[in-house]
Amino acid sequence: MNSAVTEEPLYVGVDGGGTGCRGRLENAAGDCLAEASAGPANLYQQREQALVAVEQCVDTLLRSAGIGPQGQSRVHAGLGLAGAELPSARQLVAGWQPPWASVQVVNDAHVACLGAHQGQDGGLVVVGTGIVGWAIRAGQGQILDGWGFPLADQGSGAWLGQRALQLTLRASDGMVPETPLTRHLLARFADNPRRITEWAATARSGDYAHYARTVVEYADQGDAAAETLLQEQAREVGLLVQRLLDMHASPVALLGGLAPAVSAHLPAALTRFLVPAREDAIAGALYFIRQNATRSEDSIRP
Repeated sequence: MNSAVTEEPLYVGVDGGGTGCRGRLENAAGDCLAEASAGPANLYQQREQALVAVEQCVDTLLRSAGIGPQGQSRVHAGLGLAGAELPSARQLVAGWQPPWASVQVVNDAHVACLGAHQGQDGGLVVVGTGIVGWAIRAGQGQILDGWGFPLADQGSGAWLGQRALQLTLRASDGMVPETPLTRHLLARFADNPRRITEWAATARSGDYAHYARTVVEYADQGDAAAETLLQEQAREVGLLVQRLLDMHASPVALLGGLAPAVSAHLPAALTRFLVPAREDAIAGALYFIRQNATRSEDSIRP
């Protein structure tokens, strides 16, 4: 067997978050050899278990490609993991010694941005349960917002759900007009606004975000309150998009489950800078490691 082929470098890209991690294995030519998934890999929430999940994902990729554990030393891994920007994550990764040729770790938004722009500079806004902006300029990443709900995350799904419930409570007091949306939301709590208060005592961001989709549905039906809320959300997201443009991080990809509704309410002055994502976050992780595999040390970056 040709030893040059045998020792050919292998590139792995992994996109990891709180619900799981997904990986892809490629050879030096960029051919996809395998894809796999494993458990949650949020460095803030899962910590050591996140790294275990990533190693399991890489093991599965090598087995699926028919390479096996002997290929571990040929792997250059680019990991986009939620929470990677935190000091505690940096400390955790500093003591990690996976059996690979090299590993580079960065925030998952960074690889999503790289994927969206096919490895080039640009901006990214992800509008889901939370919200985060990411700028890549000269290959360096910078995070915007992402401070978390309820402290921040204005324009996120959690924020939109919270605003809808706040409006529902005001409507129940007669301070603003009732609409089909507010009546529907109040009915979800047995028409008792005090139950909303009790629910809120333990509700988390995902619980609030559950009601964001309801707002979008009622806006599509012409509900005045829902439409007002979506306009408020678009103003918040627009501030983030404008900041990226001011930083010369353009064009901007707008991603996430609420992106279509937000985009429809943004002014043309901003939407003309928006572009669809060209590739996914795993592709971004592969761009990332191919750009950085020549670095002599393993590292975690902002």
